[in-house]
Amino acid sequence: MRRGVFVVTVCLLLLLPTVGTAQIKLVEKGKRHQETSATDWQRHPTTGKYFTESWTVAARSKQGHIMYLNFLYSNIGVFAGSAAVNLAFRHPGKEGKHYVFEYKQSEWGEDSKIGRIGVGTNWMALKDGKGVLRIKEKNVAMALELKPWTRGARLHTGKYTVGKDNWVQVFNHVPRATISGEVTIDGDSFQFDGDAFVDHWAQTLLATDYCKRMYTVRFFHQDYTVALLIQEPQKKVGEGQIVQVMVTDRKGVISFGAPLKLSGKEKKKDPQGHEYATTYEIEYGKAGDRVHLQGTFSGGKLWDRDAILDQLSAAQKQVVKWVAGNPVVYRLEGAADLTLTVDGQTTELNGPALMESIVLSEE
Repeated sequence: MRRGVFVVTVCLLLLLPTVGTAQIKLVEKGKRHQETSATDWQRHPTTGKYFTESWTVAARSKQGHIMYLNFLYSNIGVFAGSAAVNLAFRHPGKEGKHYVFEYKQSEWGEDSKIGRIGVGTNWMALKDGKGVLRIKEKNVAMALELKPWTRGARLHTGKYTVGKDNWVQVFNHVPRATISGEVTIDGDSFQFDGDAFVDHWAQTLLATDYCKRMYTVRFFHQDYTVALLIQEPQKKVGEGQIVQVMVTDRKGVISFGAPLKLSGKEKKKDPQGHEYATTYEIEYGKAGDRVHLQGTFSGGKLWDRDAILDQLSAAQKQVVKWVAGNPVVYRLEGAADLTLTVDGQTTELNGPALMESIVLSEE
């Protein structure tokens, strides 16, 4: 397992010129709620000077395994860009562990006919309502099948402009799926049966250029899914933010939009990092609306702390800290306590939730 090139690539991304005073705006083109397409799933080449794109699977097994698996492609690297697979994995009741598998940009491949993307010996495919995930590395192997509940979703085209020249695009390809198959981690093989969410980001700048904090939740109820994303913009961003709430049942996406209220509370102090929120209070829609969601996501044990600075030499730390601060991803195994009303029918939603509290910069 190698981490050097991947970390240097991330550092180079952090050193990109910042966007200056800008405004984040959702590009309102076509219907507000649109299904993602086969083309959306593939890579989005751009003529922009800087570019990065990632596909992420967030999953939890019935036994309590948790994983965040990320495929990364970037045109920024030491020489000709880079590609990588990044995995954060936790066995039930244990601390999380990180794995990074690095490749050259030229080792990235895709086949739109079968809906496959891949890097090196690893690939994902999404086609005709079915998903396949294969990881084949020295100490990690996965052979997993995904059965999505419904089609993917995006707000309009999924694109947000950041200032005049930059943009971010967000696709929720699999709002909910059952996931099953065999996983081998460090020689230990076991069956993984549970639930998954798959999203996909493309952007011409890094989040540290315009965002100071980000919160995500993936809540898997037996009949519903609630997915939450909010980015708190930096002061230099004049107006706007990227914020989404998606409520899904087994038939499809019930509602998709921006919350009426959302706040991160109950902060804890990381002695080597930041204060990070462990409780998210949310209200989506208003009482009397067709869809009204209200309640709390409460974070439990911190199982993963992913800090870029921890992977660098002393000299590299000084440079990155001076330019980009100390970005840290905090992942918690949380619990949902929600009340969902759809067409006048109210359901109490409780259960485990995957939570991320991401600190990108301090202002």
